Amino acid sequence: MAFDGTNIYSTFDNASGKYLAINSPLDFSVIKVVPSKDYAGLTYDSKNKKLWGVAWADNKIYQIDPNTLTITTVNISTPAPSEYGLTFNGKYLVFLSYLTDTAYKIIIDFPAPTTTTQKPIPGFDCYLALLICLIISLAYYSIQRRKNEISFNPKSI
Repeated sequence: MAFDGTNIYSTFDNASGKYLAINSPLDFSVIKVVPSKDYAGLTYDSKNKKLWGVAWADNKIYQIDPNTLTITTVNISTPAPSEYGLTFNGKYLVFLSYLTDTAYKIIIDFPAPTTTTQKPIPGFDCYLALLICLIISLAYYSIQRRKNEISFNPKSI
């Protein structure tokens, strides 16, 4: 099972096959269910906003879209067979192999999601041009003022 802060994700099997489900955290009622791989562990990746499932039958870890419950194009071959249990610690996926009695960490380093470009502030270009003109005018005024200052030397009187 995995929890994304809103929904619980679970796997189960019955006589007709293996399934992945979205469940309500209030009463565990099924919100959505789809046929799936034979996952021996699920976890929610809060960094990439994806689910991960470890499928022991084909020795792979699959990335799963949490909204559609479909496998994305990302899958990772595991370094050891007989995987079970899967967690995300904020940086790595960690799973266990009962055959080798070892815990493995999988480094997942995807590029950060692209952000939308902020819309320009209306009139900002004009404001910026006026600000530059003001700075230049103040600098010019300051230089002219210094040129026109009369120097007073009390010893010359």
